[in-house]
Amino acid sequence: SQAILRAETAPEIRGRAFGLMGSFIGTGAAAGPLLGGVVTALAGWQGVFLVNVPIVAAALIGVAPVTGTEVAEQRTGSTDRLRHVLTTRTYTAAFLTQSTTTFGQYSLLLAIPMVLDARGWGSGRVGAALVTLTAGMVLMGPVGGRAGDRRGRRWPVVTGVALATAAMTLATATVEAGWVGLVIAMTVFGFGLGFAVPSVQIAALESVPTHFAGSAAGVLSVSRYTGSIPASVVLAVLVSDGGDGAMTLVAVASVAMAVALWAASRLPSRTPTEGD
Repeated sequence: SQAILRAETAPEIRGRAFGLMGSFIGTGAAAGPLLGGVVTALAGWQGVFLVNVPIVAAALIGVAPVTGTEVAEQRTGSTDRLRHVLTTRTYTAAFLTQSTTTFGQYSLLLAIPMVLDARGWGSGRVGAALVTLTAGMVLMGPVGGRAGDRRGRRWPVVTGVALATAAMTLATATVEAGWVGLVIAMTVFGFGLGFAVPSVQIAALESVPTHFAGSAAGVLSVSRYTGSIPASVVLAVLVSDGGDGAMTLVAVASVAMAVALWAASRLPSRTPTEGD
């Protein structure tokens, strides 16, 4: 989907397009914890898996009529494509930015429910609390995308990641103190991440030729797993069922966000034109 969007939109409006797509993705992410909390409260944890059946069916129906712009075929092997993608400085900076911010995002999404559950919150309330993180992504995606169109890809990413890093620092300070600070931290983190993500994705795809966009989008999606899987592993090592150790996990995530801020500073400062 990202490769199609990159091929079919002009550079001057590409940020808005990716921001809108990110907003829809954020809507799904916001609905997930809320719906999951309600279903778990009503039908137990097994009911969560049944929710995916109608959602996947609707997705298949939705993508059936979609056609993408065909680009000129370039006869290069998959190894050459991968090498070209991974050795592009802008692409690697975008990959690292998305990987480390995803580590921070999942650290919050995985640890905070355990902390709130230990404080007596039900699954429905926990799901509602997690919506505060994704709500910012829904609202700020289009705004951040337009900022990238006007001011170049680097500025909205650095600004958004800096805001998310500050929020992670707040979460570190408040994770054992009370729920108010955690909810504020999640909300601010979501606003910062939502502002940054569209320009991260566009910077990565614009850094390679159009006929490599599919490969670039596929590899970029891996960055989410290189962030989320380590977050899950660190959670299992550091955090107990009662939420003890959550502060250490969030502190590690703060370091990851600092790395993300450095990587974001390596992105290009200008928006390319159609001839680039």
